[in-house]
Amino acid sequence: MWSVVNQELIEIQDLQGLPRKLNSRISLYPIKMKDALDFYECVPVLNLNKNDTDNIEVLRMSYLKFLILMFTQFQELKHLEDKLMKLLRLILRTDNIELRIKDNGKYFILVDGELEISEFDFKKLKTIVSEQNMIGLDDENINPEFKKKLKEAEEFMAKRAKKPASLKQRILSYQYEMKLPLDTIFELTLYQFNSGLETINHIKNADNIQQALYSGMVTFKDETKLPNWLSAIEKGDNPLVMDAEQLKKDMNNTFKK
Repeated sequence: MWSVVNQELIEIQDLQGLPRKLNSRISLYPIKMKDALDFYECVPVLNLNKNDTDNIEVLRMSYLKFLILMFTQFQELKHLEDKLMKLLRLILRTDNIELRIKDNGKYFILVDGELEISEFDFKKLKTIVSEQNMIGLDDENINPEFKKKLKEAEEFMAKRAKKPASLKQRILSYQYEMKLPLDTIFELTLYQFNSGLETINHIKNADNIQQALYSGMVTFKDETKLPNWLSAIEKGDNPLVMDAEQLKKDMNNTFKK
């Protein structure tokens, strides 16, 4: 069972903007706001539906092998390789990246000429990228709590038929509230930015409800359940987790270019 303590430790590390370990020698770095558009353009490459086929061989192969075979066998999908390489450069913070295959047929990613990301590692990489940057991916390994938050956000938005604010609008709202220069905001990680914006929104909503209560103009059935600054943030009330499927549509149909 997933430990709540472990989850909190990971969240604190992400809040500090620290990298996460992929294996004993390779770290994955969080995306900064200044690279957000490049990241959102490329990350859908991790969300292709490999299982949408009747081909047993495809169903059994790893996601990394699936991607590389698509690059090499279908010329019209060659652009996906560019997306993957760009994404890897962002999260590994190096330009020295190669896609390789061993004599035994196993695929891997060679980093800086000596470090290897195996097919198994790549499966873990997808999970870390999703959680570390608050991006919803179709990944069975993502921890249950993160999946629950994403599902709550999606259900909340579906009920209200509201479209989340654009990235530009979020940045300007954050700047207005925090009184920070744009240069400072762009150095924040996506996790730091979205978590901060989430908290700001929670505090403002709590203040508005408390003010309505004390004004005497509004009554509530159970005042003990009203939110305040220190009450838990209900993720469904503030859907800031980005969804990779929606990003495909919002980024000018990236995969069709």
